[in-house]
Amino acid sequence: MGVLTSVPAVRTVARALASVSVPLVVDPGFAPRSGVRLLRSTVVDAVVRDLLPSAALVTLNLLEASALAGFPIRSESDAKAAARRIQALGPSAVLVTGGCAEGETVVDGLLDGRTWHRFESPRSDIPHACGAGGLLSAAVTAWLARGETLPDAVSRAISFVHHALAAGWPALPLRNE
Repeated sequence: MGVLTSVPAVRTVARALASVSVPLVVDPGFAPRSGVRLLRSTVVDAVVRDLLPSAALVTLNLLEASALAGFPIRSESDAKAAARRIQALGPSAVLVTGGCAEGETVVDGLLDGRTWHRFESPRSDIPHACGAGGLLSAAVTAWLARGETLPDAVSRAISFVHHALAAGWPALPLRNE
């Protein structure tokens, strides 16, 4: 669907999805790895108010999770605490991705109800994996549509994204360097 850049767009999508009975996966995409905030705070507030309460899953990178939780995430225990705080906003589950953290491995965490699922994978050498969060949320959605459990859908989606990055996705640079 892409990034929703206005409050009316968020409200329109929320109204349209209210009558649909499929698991909603929300990737707000408001703070990419580059650190440039893409959406005004009013739009982020609308996403939180109008979309998160009906979401089966919200996928957030560390910057987005920090912004929604209201504190910086510096460790896995911080990510768990942030996921709990974000889950209180309404989504059934929260996936905090660790791709923009330092280290040789990437640790992603899924709070699925009360259970924390940890996914560890080697860091990719791709310097700018623009759009990887959107690809991840789309892949989770696809695996859920195939009937996978949420933890299995997330695990398969993470693997898919790592394979896509290793194969050169995106094929074209998304910004000038």
